[in-house]
Amino acid sequence: MRKRRPEPIKSFRIGYERGKDRPMNWYSFWGWVATGLSLSGNWLVIKLNPLGFILWTIANVILITRFTKSKDWSQVVLFLAYTAMNVVGILEWIKH
Repeated sequence: MRKRRPEPIKSFRIGYERGKDRPMNWYSFWGWVATGLSLSGNWLVIKLNPLGFILWTIANVILITRFTKSKDWSQVVLFLAYTAMNVVGILEWIKH
């Protein structure tokens, strides 16, 4: 008898939320956009490109908005601090 092939795990399907067989909502979408911007910003800073700070700032604004809507205030404070550090980083980079 032929073995049945197991079904793919739906949580690994891009564009789908874990455990739900429906497309991800906008809240999840913007979280992934912010993740992509943050990682790209990291890569640019490693390569000594100041554009990385700008990408980080954009990602932080997305996450601040996202966490404000979910009332996760500790994360809001954390990403406000990260944004302030990004602005200082941009200004320091321009100075030198």
